Amino acid sequence: MSFMQNYLGLADSIRTLGTFSFPLGDSKTSFVDTRDIGAAAVHALADSDEHKNEAHMLLPSPIMK
Repeated sequence: MSFMQNYLGLADSIRTLGTFSFPLGDSKTSFVDTRDIGAAAVHALADSDEHKNEAHMLLPSPIMK
């Protein structure tokens, strides 16, 4: 899993070349937005009784092909 915001530094090359190139070979990866993590944390903190002593796995959107 990677954070979407980590790729903002590639914006110029994406705009110039029209492609998203990263040395991942044929691997597949998913991206998660840090704002989504923040929203999940707010939800858990706002309803703390429901989430007390619970662990939650945050999953990104489906893997891009």
